[in-house]
Amino acid sequence: MLSDRQKEQLSAEMVPLFQELEQDIIQDIARRVRKEKRWTETAELQAKALEAMGYKPMEIRNKVMRELKADKEYQAMIAKNTLEHKRAVRERIKQLIADAKAHGDDIVGRAGTMAFSDDLAFWKSRGRHLRYSSELAEINRTATKRLAHELKNLTHSTGFKFIGAPIREDRAFSYAMDSMVMNVASGGFSSGQAVEKVVSDLEKSGIRHVDFGSGISRGIDVAAALAVRTTLGQMAAEISMSNANELGTDLVEVSSHAGAREGIGCASHVDWQGKVYSISGKAHPEEEKRLGYKIEKLSDVTGYPDDPTGLCGYNCRHTFYPFIEGISEPNPIEKDPEPVTIDGRTYTYYQATQVQRRIERELRELKRQYIGGDETRLAAIKAKEQRYARFCRKAGLKQNLERLYVKGYKRDFEYIKPIKDKSIGDFRDVISDFYDKGVTKFNDLDRFYLGKLPKVNSNPLLDGSNVYIEGRSLNRVLNKHGHEMSKEEFLFVEDTLKSPDYYADNFKRHENSLILFKKLPIKDERYMECIFVKRGNSKVIHFHKMGNRKLRKLEKEGNLIDIRK
Repeated sequence: MLSDRQKEQLSAEMVPLFQELEQDIIQDIARRVRKEKRWTETAELQAKALEAMGYKPMEIRNKVMRELKADKEYQAMIAKNTLEHKRAVRERIKQLIADAKAHGDDIVGRAGTMAFSDDLAFWKSRGRHLRYSSELAEINRTATKRLAHELKNLTHSTGFKFIGAPIREDRAFSYAMDSMVMNVASGGFSSGQAVEKVVSDLEKSGIRHVDFGSGISRGIDVAAALAVRTTLGQMAAEISMSNANELGTDLVEVSSHAGAREGIGCASHVDWQGKVYSISGKAHPEEEKRLGYKIEKLSDVTGYPDDPTGLCGYNCRHTFYPFIEGISEPNPIEKDPEPVTIDGRTYTYYQATQVQRRIERELRELKRQYIGGDETRLAAIKAKEQRYARFCRKAGLKQNLERLYVKGYKRDFEYIKPIKDKSIGDFRDVISDFYDKGVTKFNDLDRFYLGKLPKVNSNPLLDGSNVYIEGRSLNRVLNKHGHEMSKEEFLFVEDTLKSPDYYADNFKRHENSLILFKKLPIKDERYMECIFVKRGNSKVIHFHKMGNRKLRKLEKEGNLIDIRK
């Protein structure tokens, strides 16, 4: 059999081929829309002229789009570029299919050898001997054909996912031009900004394998990895079935893993995993007594081999292996770990893995944009990597480096090391360095613990929870207000958070946000204003020294709450 880790690593070898196709297609569209930038410049001039004449924004947009689409030269440009792009993509896909087939044959060949070798060693250690049969070679040939077919099919249904319905790949250039003109005509973007926005949208989406009937899509690199993983799982299952026949047993044991799917019937993997089943469906009363449960027919309960939602179906991580009646000992069923609470929110194991997958997708999107030339994404990548590392550590999940990989972005073969949270003592040291030495020794990804909020029953945001400030927020406060306050006044933010005099809602500017106020220990009416947002943990996003005018206004409006009362 093949372990889940082996299937993951082998399927990751196919990903770079499809990512390279994705990058080539996006770069071709980007080159073409940048070359035709003059059309957005024309639209920009038309929009400004119509605005000067008193037209409303909606009227401007509709008029510009209508006139441009009626322009014969514009129509000819769209048709020419679309045709050239389709030809280029057709040739590129033809090359990909040949490369993927050769690569897939190699992957399947190695996987077949691994699966049989693992089974051979396992049964040899238990005094049983397997022979290599001609059936195994046929299983290998069938798997290579199946994989080549699956990978070829991926290229027949590709597109981009923007807001709304997916766009077919062969309409991407036309859609990109229309989108650019629409943005310029709406007055929200200059012609240059409109071009770069549509390129960024293409990179963020990436080429996707799309079911245009349902609108469901996934990245083509992810779809390719799933196709390989599913094929390898099915091949390993067929080898196990051949081995069961060779060993003369009618029983097989299905593996188990944490986070197994829930569903209805065969699709509910959590219900049938970890049990022993009969291949033929015949009764095994003595073994049922030994195991303590009824042995059912494998195909009836799990759907193997015909149900794509069941055992060894699409993206199933389970496998099975021969089980010798009266001799083999069943493996314990792997249970889900206990739920974990991270940043104030509780996750089951399955929910935590879904969050992990979402962050992995977001990281790949950012890396594609960075590769496409948007260097501003580098800071966002670093921050997202830290969030990923922290979440995995707190959820007890292993980082999956294969799922973070994007061809063209430097590959890190080591696990991301999360930056440890800083203490309140570290915060005080940083402020002392700023005021006493004129230096700042921290980075934007640091998180400084500032204490606990007060607990106020009338407001759920003041719940006694921990409160932090991120390095980027602290840096912004120091640069903007550091020289307006003394060191003692700056450090007074700790007292403001722990025991404020007043608070006011800040929901108009930030969801789940409050403004806290506390009078500074000086003669005149000066206060510390501190804004925090509740997103899992409570995070301070800004604070500074101020007069009492804002408090008087809030009190007059009835929006200021006096905690002391």
